[in-house]
Order: sequence, then structure tokens, then C-alpha cells
Amino acid sequence: MKKVTKIVVILAIAILFASNMAFAIENPNLNIVFDQTALEELQNSEDQDASLIDIENGIMPISEDALENGEENPIPEEWLRDVETEDDLEPQVGDMFKTEENLKIEKTVYGDVFVIAKSLEITSDAVIDGNVFIIAEDLKISGTVYSYVYAVANNIEVSGTVNGMYAVAKNKITIAEGAEVYKDLKIAGKDIDINGVVDRNILTMSENINIGENSAIYGKLTYSGNLEGNKDAIYGETVKYEISNGEEKEEPSTKEIIIADIIDVAVKAVIALIFIALIVGISKSNKSKFDTMKPIDYIKDLFIGLLFIIIVPIVSIILMFTLIGLPFALIILALYVIVLYLALTFLSFEIAKAILKESNSKVNIIGVALLVYIGLEILSLIPGCGGLIRFLAILLGISAELKIFKKNKEEKTLEVVKVTESKVEEKKELEDKTENKEEVKEESKDENETKE
Repeated sequence: MKKVTKIVVILAIAILFASNMAFAIENPNLNIVFDQTALEELQNSEDQDASLIDIENGIMPISEDALENGEENPIPEEWLRDVETEDDLEPQVGDMFKTEENLKIEKTVYGDVFVIAKSLEITSDAVIDGNVFIIAEDLKISGTVYSYVYAVANNIEVSGTVNGMYAVAKNKITIAEGAEVYKDLKIAGKDIDINGVVDRNILTMSENINIGENSAIYGKLTYSGNLEGNKDAIYGETVKYEISNGEEKEEPSTKEIIIADIIDVAVKAVIALIFIALIVGISKSNKSKFDTMKPIDYIKDLFIGLLFIIIVPIVSIILMFTLIGLPFALIILALYVIVLYLALTFLSFEIAKAILKESNSKVNIIGVALLVYIGLEILSLIPGCGGLIRFLAILLGISAELKIFKKNKEEKTLEVVKVTESKVEEKKELEDKTENKEEVKEESKDENETKE
């Protein structure tokens, strides 16, 4: 009896659920959101069922047919307002990377924001918990940024709250009325309008800077150009500086230039010595890889280095315009800088190995490589052709660095070939042994036949 009752209850629930689903399909309902004025009118309306209205949230279910026809109960368009989905309102945990033409950030982001766009607006609903890095034509910030804003744009307008800002604008930067900057504001642009509150210092370079009537600057204002407006709003010190065109700068003497160059070469030589010692140490632990490096082929190596210098930045720029490629682009650029910096060091090591040939003395290799490095640095100081010499040396050094990685690949190929050859030899030996056994069996068989 209990089993029958249980089955009946389950069937009843299933039928009820199915009938409700069928009704929902035949009469689809939409949640229409009304503003406060619409709610007040609907509460007093006899044409609508007041019990269906969610007064607290401003939502009223209405059938799709009623929405399409709207003859009996027309809904004025001005009553309707957009509804944000749960996905739009959901905070983002982690950094945000965006490359779009026109972008709006309307939610909370617990992390840094990296944006390249034609226009970007951080709305009043947005809260950025980290830093904001922006390249755009037009930038508007009416939300809250708890850390710093680093921006490059044509026009920048801040009407919200930011912790601090470093910005460069081609045209105009506006700190609107009601905006507040908690820390320093360091900006450059053609025109600067300060109408909000800056709690600390302002450093600005512009043609014109205007201080609004309702503004307040509690720190020091350091500026260039023309200062206009309400100067009483500046509570700290006001300092104007002039941008020098360099004509009044005293030229250093020949002696000072030589001393500066000697110190520069000496510092670079000490740093190079550390890297050369590391390279020599690595080469001793991987002797076969470094001893079998191909000698310098000037034409080929220069061509390889030139390709590296041109192609890597292009690939990085392309990756920057993709959502998942930006972190990889930054890593590639970092490695690119490291390769360029170590190019002369690797070239010095390669030349030292070519000079000493079979020498295994670490001291000799380090000493010769250091002398070669110092010689390259001195040659790069020659007026007129020094820059070209340094550039060609860097190209050869890049090729020297790439040879090591290429050699590793070649060695792996050789190892595969050796393993394959050894397997072939083992197979041949096994076949020979098998043939010998068969010959022995045949001889034994012949002897037995002879005896019989």
C-alpha cells in the first residue's frame, strides 16, 4: 500500500510540473521593470492586477502577447528602463584585460585593469580595487579607483574618485566638480581644468591651467604655462617652473667627457665580468654544447640578428591586441630587452673561444672575453662610427645567443639518430644470432640423417 501511495504522489507531482511547464510555454511571461513614477500609476490603475506587481523591486510579470499588442493596457516607453543581467553585475575577481573600440566598465573589479581602446568610460557603478593602465583616445572616469590611474589619451575627464593619477593628454585633462583625488596628481596636457578636490600635490605641465571656483588643492601646486582662475583654492605652496630649451646649459669639457666615459666603461665591465663568469661556468658544465658552437659567419649572423630585432617587437605588438596575448607580449618584450643587454657579453665570449680554441683554462677565457668586451665598448665611443659598430656588434651577439639554443636542438637530433642506429645494430645482431642457431639446427639434422 505504501509503495502504491508513493507512486501516486510521484505521478501527481510529475503531472502538476508538466502542466505548469505547458502553461509557461503557451503563455510566456516577461519581467518588465518600471521606474517609480510608473509604479505609482499602476498601483491606482484598475486595468492591471495590483497583486502581480513587485512594488519593492519594481517588477511586474506581463504576457508576451500583451507586450506585443498593448491595446488594452498600453505601456508608455518612458516607463521602461534597462535591466542589468546577473552576469553584468557579477564582480570580476582578478585582473581585467580589454582591447575594444568603445568600452564601458560598469562593475567591481578586484584587480588591475589593462585597456587599449578608442574610448573608455568607467561608470559611476564601477569600483576598481587595483591600478588602471589605459591607452585610449577618450577617457571618462566617474566611478571609484582605489589605486592609481596611468593613462595616455587625447582627452581625459575625471568626475569620480581616484587614489592618484599619472596622465598625459594630447588635448585636455579635466578634474570635474565633485571629483576627488586622494593623493598626487601628475599630469601633462595642452589645457588643464581643476574643478574638483585634490588632497595632495599637483605637478602639471601645460600651456594653460585653470582653477575652478569650487575646487580645492590642499597640497603644493607645481606648474608651467599660464595659471588662471581661483588661486585662493590653493592651500599649499604655488611654484612655477620654466621648461629650458637647453641653450643656456653649459657644455662639459673634453676632460669631463673622457672621465665620464671611463667611469661608464668601467661600470659596464664589472657587470659584464659577472655575466662572463656565469657563461664560462655554464659552458664548463655543458662542455659539448659550447665547444661545438659554429664559428662566426658575419653575413649570416648579422642577418639573423637583424631579423630578431625586427620580428620580435612586431609579434609583441600583434599579441597586445588580443585578450589572452597581452601577458605573453609583456614576457616576450622583457626577454627581448634581456637578449639585447647580454648581446655584447655573449659576443665577447664567442670571440674569446675562437681566439683560445682548445684552451680549457677558465681564467684565460674570462680574461680574454673581458678584454674583448672593453674593446667593443671603447670602439662604440668613437665619434661618427661608434654607434654603427655597437649596433653591428649587438646583431652578432644576438646570433651568438641563439646558436646555443639551436645547438641544443641539434644535439637532441643527434641523440635520436644515435639511439636509432644502436637499435638497428641490436636488431642486426639478433638476426645474426637467429641465423646461426638455424644453421646449427640444420647441421645437427644432417648428422642425424647420416647416422641413420
